[in-house]
Amino acid sequence: MSFGKRGTPSALTPVRALAQGAKRADTAPAGRPNWPLATAALTTILIVIFWFEEVFRLEPPTGTSFGLRDLVAFGGVGSYLVFHQGELWRLWTAPWLHASFSHLLSNGVTLVVAGCNLEHLIGRSWLVAIFVLGALGGVIGSLTLSQSMVVGVGASGAIMCLVAVLFALSFHYEASAPATRLRRTALFVLVTALLPSAADSAVQVDIGAHTGGAMMGLVLGFLLLSLWPETQSMPPQSRLVTYVAGTGLVAAAVSFLAIAATYNAHAAQTASLVPFADWPKSASDYSLRGANLAAKYPRDPAIHWVKAMDLFDRKDYPGAEAQLRAGLDEQDMLATQFGPAVEQDMRMLLAQTLLRQRRVDEAKTTADALCAVKRRDKAWKRDIATLKSAQICTG
Repeated sequence: MSFGKRGTPSALTPVRALAQGAKRADTAPAGRPNWPLATAALTTILIVIFWFEEVFRLEPPTGTSFGLRDLVAFGGVGSYLVFHQGELWRLWTAPWLHASFSHLLSNGVTLVVAGCNLEHLIGRSWLVAIFVLGALGGVIGSLTLSQSMVVGVGASGAIMCLVAVLFALSFHYEASAPATRLRRTALFVLVTALLPSAADSAVQVDIGAHTGGAMMGLVLGFLLLSLWPETQSMPPQSRLVTYVAGTGLVAAAVSFLAIAATYNAHAAQTASLVPFADWPKSASDYSLRGANLAAKYPRDPAIHWVKAMDLFDRKDYPGAEAQLRAGLDEQDMLATQFGPAVEQDMRMLLAQTLLRQRRVDEAKTTADALCAVKRRDKAWKRDIATLKSAQICTG
């Protein structure tokens, strides 16, 4: 079965098939690339940008991945950053960033496999155009389907788009020989990428970006099938395709200039937060260093939260309330530098603090948005149960 056909070909004897194959090879356009230069260029760009991430990271590494603060400064995409702060250039920078070497490696290998196959089949302009459109589709998917993520990065959307196009084009006549292999490879990558992990770390997998890129790829793949007649060895190499490819690359380059212009501001914001390496490791460690950290980093919402927990345990509820409200006032910090769970936990503790002060109506107002939040950690379930027993959460 093949798509994009202009009439049904007649049955061929082996001799006629060989003759027609030889004729097609002789008349194949000279523009069909023999070397995957575009794939190599895209892969090289990803590697170079990752090197810049390593050089200009804001905090020393505490593991194998970049921290949230680094990814925000480098151009990661998130709903608050795009829609509230108006930093639209992140739509073009996030797909070129990666959160760790293993993240880059997995995307890079898939890019090489899919890119080499596609580049030989459809040409360099189409390959780059599909990559940049897939990157945009991945970002849109991330903003739409992964709204709980503070920031997302990675070329996964673009690469899922390439793989989806590869699957669609495996039904074209030009791919008849390796069609089964192409479909098997494409389906394996797509299915494994779209299935969320059952592990606790699954929240770090941007399923929205994978889904958005794959959907964009299926649309582009079937568009290509409709535009590519089987009487031609290559799809139409129109100026529009080259324009889309060039525009996407230029937009990314200009967007990284915008990130460079805001980098110092993000560095200053990071400097006002407690470095991850300096965080108290235990309650006794906090009692020794917590006051000094709170005085040194007064804008860090998390240090206010930790201090509030200490005061709550000592039954200083007014003091705990003051610390929590000071931390929650740093909304920009919470939205761009911490996951949503931090703000939820702070508001949960504030509701319990108000309840201990017998300010039930205020506790209900504070907990109103929390009662419907579903989380898997035991501490959250226990806190929700406490609010339900006090009739703060009634659902």
